[in-house]
Amino acid sequence: MLYQVEKKAHAKMVLHALKNAHTAVNGVLIGTSTADKVTVADAIPLFHTRLMLPAMAEVALAQSAAYSDEKGLEIVGYYHGDESVGKNGTLSMPTDNTNATVIANKIHDKCRSACVLMLNNANFKAPFDSVLQKE
Repeated sequence: MLYQVEKKAHAKMVLHALKNAHTAVNGVLIGTSTADKVTVADAIPLFHTRLMLPAMAEVALAQSAAYSDEKGLEIVGYYHGDESVGKNGTLSMPTDNTNATVIANKIHDKCRSACVLMLNNANFKAPFDSVLQKE
C-alpha cells in the first residue's frame, strides 16, 4: 500500500504540533483511498490536551465524517503526537494512551487501509522556549 501526504495535510499537522508542543495533539486525516493507494489530502486538528472525553471524541469524529463527506472525501487516518513519542528511538503509539488507540481503531474499522501518523512533539519546540526557561 502506498501512502501519500499532500502539503496541506502535512502543514496542518506540523503547525498543530508546533503551536501545542507542550502537550498531546491529535486529529483525523481525510482524503481518498483505492486498492493500492491512500492519499491524505487534508488534516482536521481535533484536540491538544491529554484529557479527551469519549463523548467529545465521538462528536469530533462524527463532525469530521460529515465534513469529509461534504468534500467528497473520507477519513483515511489519524495523527497523534506528544512528548513521549520518539523516546527510546521508537515512534509507536504510546501504550499509556488508550484514547489514541480507541480513535485509531474506530477509524480503522471504517477504512481498512487507514494509517496512523505519529508526530514527535519534542522536535516541535517553539524557538522561544529556550528563552523562557531559566537556567
